[in-house]
This record gives sequence, C-alpha cells and structure tokens, in this order.
Amino acid sequence: MSHRLTREERIEIVLMSGQRINQVIAADFNARHPTRPPISHATVSKLLAKFRETGSVLDLPKCGRMKTVTNEETPVAVLASFSKSPQRSTRRMSLQSGISRTSLRRILATHKWHPYKLQVLQHLNEDDPDRRTVFAEWAKQKLEQDPQFTQKILFSDEANFYVNGEVNKQNHRYWSDTNPHWIDPSKTVGTKKLMSPAEARRGPKDPRCPPSCSCTKDSAFCVDSRAIPKVFPSGIISLTMVNVAFTEIPEGAFSHLPMLQFLLLNSNKFSVLADDAFAGLIHLQYLFIENNDIQSLSKRTFRGLKSLTHLSLANNNLQVLPRDLFKHLDILTDLDLRGNLFHCDCKVKWLVDWLQKTNTTVPDIYCASPIEFQGRKISGMLPRDFNCITTDFAIYETFPFSSISAEVFEHAGDLFAVFAQPNTGNCALYVWNHVEMAFRTFHNLTSQSAVYCKPIVIDSSMYMVVAQLFSGSHIYKWDGDTGKFIKIQDIDTTRIRKPNAVEAFRIDGDWYFVMADSSKAGSTSMYRWNSNGFYSHQTLHPWHRDTHIEFLEVDGKPRLILSSSSQAPVVYQWNRSQKQFTFQSEIASTMDVQMVKHFKVRKDLYLCLTRFIGDSKILRWEGQRFIEIQTLPSRGSMVAFPFAIGPRQYLVLGSDFSFSRVYLWDALTQKFQPFQELNIRAPRAFSLVSIDNKDILLVSSFKGNTLAFQHLMVDLSA
Repeated sequence: MSHRLTREERIEIVLMSGQRINQVIAADFNARHPTRPPISHATVSKLLAKFRETGSVLDLPKCGRMKTVTNEETPVAVLASFSKSPQRSTRRMSLQSGISRTSLRRILATHKWHPYKLQVLQHLNEDDPDRRTVFAEWAKQKLEQDPQFTQKILFSDEANFYVNGEVNKQNHRYWSDTNPHWIDPSKTVGTKKLMSPAEARRGPKDPRCPPSCSCTKDSAFCVDSRAIPKVFPSGIISLTMVNVAFTEIPEGAFSHLPMLQFLLLNSNKFSVLADDAFAGLIHLQYLFIENNDIQSLSKRTFRGLKSLTHLSLANNNLQVLPRDLFKHLDILTDLDLRGNLFHCDCKVKWLVDWLQKTNTTVPDIYCASPIEFQGRKISGMLPRDFNCITTDFAIYETFPFSSISAEVFEHAGDLFAVFAQPNTGNCALYVWNHVEMAFRTFHNLTSQSAVYCKPIVIDSSMYMVVAQLFSGSHIYKWDGDTGKFIKIQDIDTTRIRKPNAVEAFRIDGDWYFVMADSSKAGSTSMYRWNSNGFYSHQTLHPWHRDTHIEFLEVDGKPRLILSSSSQAPVVYQWNRSQKQFTFQSEIASTMDVQMVKHFKVRKDLYLCLTRFIGDSKILRWEGQRFIEIQTLPSRGSMVAFPFAIGPRQYLVLGSDFSFSRVYLWDALTQKFQPFQELNIRAPRAFSLVSIDNKDILLVSSFKGNTLAFQHLMVDLSA
C-alpha cells in the first residue's frame, strides 16, 4: 500500500484545517482512514505550507534529471536515515531526500550496506532423522512402482508464501551493514520464523509498542484495541485510539502515561467516563472525545487536568452537564460541545451562567428540547428563562410516641406544641429551643384517654381543654409558680359523651370553644368564657355523631361547619343579636365527610372536604353557596390540612392505606396538583410552625412516631 497522499486526500486535509492545530488534523485524518499508514503533524504542516506558497496541493514539477550533490554530509545523512528506517526503499528515499536512486545505491555499496532478504529457518527436532528416513524409503518405493513419479510433483523457484500469510520473502528488503538475523517464536512447535509482513514493512518493532498500535518515538496510534494498553514506549506524549472494542474509561485509565500532552479518543463507542478517568495526566493539553455515545458525565470526570487548554466533547449524546464540570480547568481556552442533544431545563442553567462569564472560546450550541426552547442558542438564554426553585418536605425531628392531635400556641414569649397521646392518655407539652433549634420536653399533663388537647391563652393565662373518652372532659389552668396544670372545671358528661374534636375562637371580644360529640346520644356543645371559667352557651346539632368543627368567616360573618358521619356537613351562621349560631344550610351531595377545612387564595375562599371512602372535594365560595371545582383521590383519609408558606398554597391529605399526599396549588389552572408523598402511619392531625426562619409541619401519627417535617427550598439547577 502506498504511503503517499493522493490528490483527494491532500485536499481533504486542507479542508479540515480551518483554525485547528496540525496535531488535531493529523489525528482526525488518521481516524477517518484507519486502513492507511498514519500521517504525522509534520506532513500536515508541510502540505499547508505548500498550499500557502503555491495555492496547490500537488507536487512541484520535476526539473529534469535529478542531480546528486556530493559532499561529506550527504552520505552521513543517507546512512542515518536508513539506520532509522532500514525497511525504507531507495525509491521512497530518493523522492523524500532529492538524491537519485543511483547515488543512494552507490553510497550504500561504498559503506558495505546490503539489502537483506528474509530466509525461513527451521530447527531439527529429535525425530526428524527418523521421519526423513521414512520419507526417503517411501519415495524410493514410489519410484520403483512408477518411474514417472517425480514428473507428477510440481516444483517452483518462486517466492515462498505461508498459507496464513505471515511471511513474504519476495517483496521485503532490509538495509544493513550486518545480517540482522531476526527470529520470532512461532506457534508452530519446533519451528522458528521471521517477522510477519506488517512487521517486515515497519522493520524491527519496539517490543513495548502494543500489537494494536503503531508507535513513533513520541506518539502512538491504536486501532481496534480491546483495552487501554498498559505498556507503551517511553517518551509517548501523543496517543490516539479509534474504533476500540470497549465502552468505558475507568478511573485513572491513563495514569501510566503521565507525560501525555495530546489524547484523542474519537470515533469510538464510549458511554461511560468514570470519576477521575484522566487522573495523573497533569501535562495533558489537548483532549478530544468526539463521535462517541456519552450521555452523561460526572462533575469529577476531568478533575486534575490542570494543564488542559483544548477540550472537545462534540457529537456525543450529552443532554446535560453536571454543575461546575469545568470549574478546575483554569487555563481552558477552547471548548467544543457542538453536536449534542442538550435538554434545556434547570440542569443547564449553570452552563448559561458560565458561558456568560467565561473567557473560554465556545462555538455556539443549541437546545434540542423541550419544545419551547428547541433550536434556541444556549449562550443567548437568560436566567429568568428557568424556573428552578422548588420545595421539599424532609423529616426534621422525630418524637418517640404516637398521637392523635397536634396544636401549636405561644405563651410568655415561648412557642409550644401539645400532643394528645392515646397510649398513655396524656397531653405532652413541648417547647421550642432557640439554641438547639428543636422541640424539647416541657411538661406532661396526666389524664385518662385524652383524644384532644386544646390550648387557649386568655389574658396571658394558659388553659388546656382536655377531651377524654372516659371519666369526662376537663379544663386545666397553668400555674407558673408550681409549674403544673391545675384542674379548674369539669365538662358536663350528660352533654358530651364521646368527644372527638375541639375548636376555639373569638367573636366580638368573647372567647368560645366548641366540643364535637361523636356519640349517638350526645350533642356538640359550645362554651363561653366569663372571666372565671367556661360555661355552657349553646347546644348544636344533637345526635348526629359529629366528628369535626371548623370556624371561619364568610363575607365578614362568623360561621361554623360541623362534619358528621351520618349526614352532610352543616353550616351555622352567627347571629349577633342573639349571640348564638343559627342553622343556615347543608353542603349537599357530600356524605361521609370526616373533616372540613377552609383556606384562602388571594380573595377567594375554599373548602376541603375529606372523605374516608370516596374522593375528597375542593369547593369555592361563589357569593351565596359553595361550588365544587375539584376532586382528589383520598381513600382512607381522615384528615386534611391546607396551609400556606410564602406564596405557595399547599394541601396535605393523610391516608391510612397508603402514603399521605401533599398537593400544591396551581394558579394557572386554579386547582391542586400532586407535589410530594409523605410516609406517615395513620396520620390524625397536622399543624404548621414558623420560627427561626424555619417552617415546620407537625404530624400526629396514630400508629407510629409523631413527626416534624421541614419545608426546604431546593434549587434544581444546583
């Protein structure tokens, strides 16, 4: 095969040049033509210089017969050249040096250099004499049987070729002043052979050059390698690997080549680049990983490449790049990311910021997706194009007990949380510790079968309404001197037989609380504070097994909504002249509602109706009545809690059968959208705490530990 460049190949090199360095052009050309002998960057340099000087890539026309310059330097140069490349023919040497072939042969003959040919040698085995004797006797017998036997044998004096193509004695010459006597162990037992044709063309190969590579004194070009070779000739500073048979570059893959300055890994099938894949290459300046199948990178892939100035990741399948991928590439001057399928979401926002600040030259790259950004130039995007701030609820604190109610209140400058514990029957009070940033035990109010502990702070005094399943319900007052709760009042057991919930509120300066009774014979009752205690004020909704009370104001008028397991929720409105609640309406077509909670979005009032069997519903107040606008799957739900943190409106629906779900209000659709799932066992109550720049969601669990979730801001571009 000719080593000379054809006219088309020379034109291709010129077209490839552009603003690229000669090493890159040579490596790229070799990658495109792996079957021809590789060219060096010097060849590219000479060709481009010729093109600049003459405007042509063709050889200069010859000027008559080549004349030999006879001086002392010419023989030295000729012998040095043949010493370096003894397999080179006089024809090629003549074309490259400008010395005629006749002069070259005269110089070689004068210094007694000869063109040695290959000669196959074979050692005699121990049984060879016997085998030859047997053969001679067999041939003698054949001649006796047929005197014309020898005429049936084909003899030839042509070049000898092995069937496997390993030895070609006809076309090979090796110039030397002494017989080289090359021998190479053969896989054939008992024989020795000379070098293969490929080895013969290259002359004696450096034993440290891998079989799949071609090596010079400072470079290696590898094709079809099954792995990254571990041994190379010393002094290698340039390595090219194409069409390899592996897909992953492991950690420290090239650490045994610390002097590498140029590494080209184009036209392979790499899909994974491990962390620190190029560790140890502190002198590497040029790294090209083009035309592979890399879909993602680690932020530590290029760690340690302190000298890298040129990096190309063009024509891969990269959709995102990890944040700060190029952070430690301090002297990077050129970066090529073209030909990748970038997905322009929050993961690419950091790249937009980096492109606007860096001094590195980066050709334009474009978004492939999503549709709204398709075809848009990434460097032209703005930070406001991305909505990358989201939120998350993460466990902040765990309380080692189960509970069925959770209330938060402030007293004497401290923040408290109180939980009704079904197993012990106590009301457990916790206080917020501003130093430890956590709730710490404050006091246990001993009771029997407490189902709800409702704190009420009136005129700096703390009262606790304790609803109990057995032995009646009671009201306690906190005594700061003794550090204990003192019982000041009993709730009439003839009215409240099976309490389920307690709601406290203030109307026209007066304090009230309502206790829902879930028994068939009981009545939900309201009590009013009269400076000495709470006294019965009104009986509401008798014998309907009420489960929850919700106090709210609609159009400036106080209202109560009672949820019942036996009928639809009932709405009561406050009558200021009578100072009592009067029946107003029912919320139709909503049976089996466990709880009703209200919330506001801007000026609109909404209700959330929680159902244990069936879907929960979201209703909006439309001036005279509530209109259903959304249903939410909530099988097994006994509690709902709408709450707002900053501009975000959330709704959490507890579930006894699966994960509890947090929903986020979508201002565009005016509906809740699924946001997050929380793993809570049988939740019974939620409460929100905002303190010390923290937003904490307290969750009572009937079958597991009581939990506190922190509301976190998450930057998706990080």
